[in-house]
Amino acid sequence: MTPVSRQHIPDGFVPAPARGPFSGANGPFWRQEGERGTHPRFGFMPEERHCNGLGFVHGGMIATALDHAMAQCLFERHGGRLVTLSLNIAFERPVPKGRWITLETADAAEAEGEVRLAATLYSRTLACARATGTYRLLGRPA
Repeated sequence: MTPVSRQHIPDGFVPAPARGPFSGANGPFWRQEGERGTHPRFGFMPEERHCNGLGFVHGGMIATALDHAMAQCLFERHGGRLVTLSLNIAFERPVPKGRWITLETADAAEAEGEVRLAATLYSRTLACARATGTYRLLGRPA
């Protein structure tokens, strides 16, 4: 694993907390505070280890990044644990390694302990993947 140089990370992004061994091993993920009450933005710099044989970010890594952004956003908002119930992804463009990825989330719906959220993954200014996720809130850790 090669460490990502801080010079490749856009201003305003700080390391996001690892939410367990899986995200810790697949990151680092970065976080930027949202403006005027909006959701935070998340970022990721793909390395060789995140790519498929064609040199593009693997679809599983894109799914991981989208799920991480939505789950982290909900964890921060609700202050409790949660699990992913469903994740639906539309891949629009391939993402080459070494290009900064930004992830933005948006509210969808909340009812009876379940929350739906949407996220878009951008490389440069192009939307490369979109996802919706449904999460079950489990409450605050004991």
